[in-house]
Amino acid sequence: MVQIERSGKLTVDKNLVTLLKQNPNALTTIFNGENGLVNRMINKLSVYLDPSKNIKGGESFIQSNLRRLANKDKDLTAKEEEHKKAVEQFEAKSEARLKKIEINTRKSENLIKTYFP
Repeated sequence: MVQIERSGKLTVDKNLVTLLKQNPNALTTIFNGENGLVNRMINKLSVYLDPSKNIKGGESFIQSNLRRLANKDKDLTAKEEEHKKAVEQFEAKSEARLKKIEINTRKSENLIKTYFP
């Protein structure tokens, strides 16, 4: 009969001419029958014709992923800002503690100088 190769090439069985001589309506069956060429082509092309699988469906999938990534980017930016604030607060507290340590060190040095000249 008629076969569709993976490359898309149609091959015709050598017995087709004999079949058509015996049954002229066989051509209709070959093309339009349940396992006919048309139905097989539709099945092969369904990947390209199905909106959820074709390029348009792929575009919506990509758009969905882009929106998801944009939201993640916003979340990460917000977390980065929170982290920066936390680091700034930590640095400010650290500087204040260092100043207190310096003051206490000077006081200790002065006490030592006073009592142990």
